[in-house]
Amino acid sequence: SPDTYWRVALSKSTLEDALQANGHRVGGLRGVRVISRSASGRVQGLRAQGTRGQVDLSGVWLRGALGPSTLKSTLFEVRQGEDGRFVFIGSGRGHGVGMSQWGARAMARRGVSYSQILSDFYPGTRLEEWGSRALSARGVGGVSR
Repeated sequence: SPDTYWRVALSKSTLEDALQANGHRVGGLRGVRVISRSASGRVQGLRAQGTRGQVDLSGVWLRGALGPSTLKSTLFEVRQGEDGRFVFIGSGRGHGVGMSQWGARAMARRGVSYSQILSDFYPGTRLEEWGSRALSARGVGGVSR
């Protein structure tokens, strides 16, 4: 995937503008740091420290505020460069709970069946035809017999 690893450097003013546009008035930004992560390593919480206070944000919120083309996923580290910019170094391009499109593509090119690909990405699930008699008999899909 072209987004296996990525890096984006943002100016203090870009982050300050994103915070201010969403009602977070912390003043001049002094630092941003990760304060919590999910079990898979994705950023759950960040703290933005400014000259007039601090605010705790979610990784999902920051990604939404900056845009998914800027902050490609919530699997990242953040550092402050010597030039004052904030450097986000990350991996992936999504939410981390679905199927890797690039991984599925590579498996398909190797001849792996769609059912095996789905099974590998979603272990323990079962693929069934929606609306089949088996599903209808169990009352799935709003039909019960």
